Amino acid sequence: MNVLSRIPQFLILPITLAALVTTGAACGKKGSGGGLVTGAQFSTIEENGDLYGKVDVLLNTGNVLLPAFELPILNPKNPGAIYGTISMRDALSAGTQLGLSFNLSEISGLEGADGSLLPNGKAVPVFLANGTKPISISIQKNSRAYFAFSEGTAVVGAAVVIPEFDKISSSVGAIDIFFPFQGSNGISGVAGLFSSNQPGQSGLAIFVDASQAVKGISEKSMNRALASVAAKSVTQKSASASFRSQTGMSTMQAYRLNQFMSKLGDRRQRLRLQ
Repeated sequence: MNVLSRIPQFLILPITLAALVTTGAACGKKGSGGGLVTGAQFSTIEENGDLYGKVDVLLNTGNVLLPAFELPILNPKNPGAIYGTISMRDALSAGTQLGLSFNLSEISGLEGADGSLLPNGKAVPVFLANGTKPISISIQKNSRAYFAFSEGTAVVGAAVVIPEFDKISSSVGAIDIFFPFQGSNGISGVAGLFSSNQPGQSGLAIFVDASQAVKGISEKSMNRALASVAAKSVTQKSASASFRSQTGMSTMQAYRLNQFMSKLGDRRQRLRLQ
């Protein structure tokens, strides 16, 4: 059990995103993410001689209707080059599915903007080995996709800025809340909320370490060319990334966050992407 145990059980409202502040779900169980993440997996597909990776994360969003979209991931220096897509949609069963699909053959060598910060200016909740620096690519006005590929490292992520979350800071102050989760295929990650006193800097963020899954491709792939691509991204057996798990909320802040998310869920209106 980690520091989340200090948040009392009476604050749990599992029908909304306030499941982020539960206690038992964040004790290292597979697919936990503080109650926000219920499943995560990594898969690959070969298309036109390129290797594509895909990360799917299932979110427990209850009554809160997160933004629904599908947007291209473009080369910032050559907008005509599409390296993948990022999408968010209602899941067939329940909750929301976040998907990141990317051309592993191309994006592992892509140069982008500094990806060390979230949209609110705080550090991303990821610590990378070997001096690896993440890059970020804008997918909307303020939202971003994140990538970090190097020897021993394959990390992808997304920060989805939601204008309706701007009011979180007026309720509980500027906060960052992140919880670890375990997915299938040996992947792990962290998921949570970030907020700011400035407009357009609050939302939901998820980061996934797919290093071991990509390494498995390089070892098992029957296609030597694609296996070589994967091997260039990940060659080490040791962990390549670690995640920052953080709550930093008082009992009153947790209560107010629950109230805020509950009201959003009661509105039953689709939130916006920014």
